[in-house]
Amino acid sequence: MEDVLKLENKAMFVSKAKSTDEILEAAEYCINILEPCELVPMWDSLSAQLCHYRSQKAEERDEWEIQRFAYDCAIRVKQAFLIM
Repeated sequence: MEDVLKLENKAMFVSKAKSTDEILEAAEYCINILEPCELVPMWDSLSAQLCHYRSQKAEERDEWEIQRFAYDCAIRVKQAFLIM
């Protein structure tokens, strides 16, 4: 997850994030850990949010919103398993 959320230097003074598909894939790994362990409320399903983002066309996705979503998923995993 950390590798996906990290910015890469593509040119001098310019950073480029990973594609939204890669970020959503990393978020899915976290969701697959959290939901079966019942560590997140199902009334606001992370899977449903993930499905919503994936249903959007790649060029219409809000990249920063998706990064926040993936970061939140990663933080939840770290907190649940005392990795922090």
